[in-house]
Amino acid sequence: MANAHDTPQNWGKFDTLWMLNLFGTAVGAGILFLPITAGGAGIWPMIIITLLVGPMTSLAHWGLARFVLASAHPGSDITEVAEEFFGRRAGIAITLLYFLAICPILLIYGVSLTNTVESFMVHQLRMSAPPRILLSGVCVGVYVGIILVGEKAVLAFNEKLTYPLCVILLGLSLYLIPRWNLAAFRHLPDAGSLFATLYDRVMPGWTGYSWNTDLFPDPQAFLDELKAKNLKITLNLHPSAGVRFYEDSYKPFCEFMGIDPETKEQIMFDITDEKFVEGYFRFLHHPMEDSGVDFWWIDW
Repeated sequence: MANAHDTPQNWGKFDTLWMLNLFGTAVGAGILFLPITAGGAGIWPMIIITLLVGPMTSLAHWGLARFVLASAHPGSDITEVAEEFFGRRAGIAITLLYFLAICPILLIYGVSLTNTVESFMVHQLRMSAPPRILLSGVCVGVYVGIILVGEKAVLAFNEKLTYPLCVILLGLSLYLIPRWNLAAFRHLPDAGSLFATLYDRVMPGWTGYSWNTDLFPDPQAFLDELKAKNLKITLNLHPSAGVRFYEDSYKPFCEFMGIDPETKEQIMFDITDEKFVEGYFRFLHHPMEDSGVDFWWIDW
């Protein structure tokens, strides 16, 4: 991109490649983090979140780009530009805030990248999982190494990945057109359920009644091992958000409550509803207790 004080340049091959790489990065992030849950709560929450997050993300990046490009010194990074406009102390403070904003994202990517590679090795390549510290070190090392070699090398590397990915996604999208279910557009969730879903997507809550098999691949074996050590088992509850579509017991609970599971409607927690209470214990608590849970630590 040209410096803000330079004469605007025509769009070139480099700009096209960079745009496609950014698109591939965005799609890659979606595949890595949100393969199902992005629209899993229903089409309307997805549309509303997109309308909210899209401008927020675009304007934030647009403003940051304008800030950096406003420097009188082409090629300056954010630290140098912050010092140029606000002085050394303010520049350091702004750089620190920027670091604190970016660092957690990089940590999340590092963990998720390791998880993805490990899952690929175990399930697709049928290999034994290597030591976690070794695998994470190799993954992060390769990732950092690619960045250090420069933007042209990054473009060349991503170019080999982006184009096949775009073609695959386009082909898959066209293939799935006959399987589109437009009934989701006709189902309008009630205001309470919609608000709860949006809040849960923006500020994920604590509620959950299913084991995370990434952390506990064999929950029953884990519970049995604790029992063998003569330990009592308790699980923490935050029931306020009700029961959501991704829970293991969601489908039978929906059928018990007379709700169509395909709508992915959130089953709201209502302790005054005798039918809900009956299903709550039958489908959520009692199976856990049968597996070995001794008592519950209840919050809200």
